[in-house]
Formats: sequence, structure tokens, C-alpha cells
Amino acid sequence: MARAGIGSGIVKLLIGAMGDRDKDVRRAAAWALGEIGDARAVEALMEALDDEYFIVRMTAAEALGEIGDPRAVEPLLRALRDRNEDVREAARRALEKLGWREDGNNTSSGSQT
Repeated sequence: MARAGIGSGIVKLLIGAMGDRDKDVRRAAAWALGEIGDARAVEALMEALDDEYFIVRMTAAEALGEIGDPRAVEPLLRALRDRNEDVREAARRALEKLGWREDGNNTSSGSQT
């Protein structure tokens, strides 16, 4: 759920920062977008799950969990197979926030793959 009082321009700026060359800028933008909780960031955050740097992938997964948009379920399920354990754990926690459970007893509107 989006935080009240955060301007649309800030969210657009942060979404743009997700394409920055610097991994630290991308990570910070992902974190801020998760804190803001605006669903407009979901597409950029889902793309960041494929970033070359694990810290960006992990932060994007965490942010998607904070935003809580069911569109993120499938990409987060793929992130459960990430080569980095921290990314896999962040994806698992995000999926739990979205109502997905490994035992198949899911409340999310996403797939139960």
C-alpha cells in the first residue's frame, strides 16, 4: 500500500534510477520504492530480479514483498531458484507476504507453481 504524501514525481524518479549504471543507486532506489509501496514500481522491481548483482536482486525481492502486488508472484517464484541464498530467502519472505506458501495453501491470486 502506497504511503500518503509521496509525490508521483519521486516515484517516477526512483523507477528511473532502477536503470542506473551504479548498482548502489539501483539498490537504494529499490529499497526506497519498497518503503513507499507504490504499485507503479512493480514492473521495474520485477526486472531487477534479473540484475547481475545479488544485492539489487535481494532488495528488489524485499521491495516487492512490501508492495504486495500479486503480479510479483511468478517472478518471485523464479527468484526462489536464484544462485544466491540471500536472494532466495528474500524471495521466500516476499512470497509469504503475498500469501504464497510452499505447502500449496496459498491466499495470493498468483499461480501455485
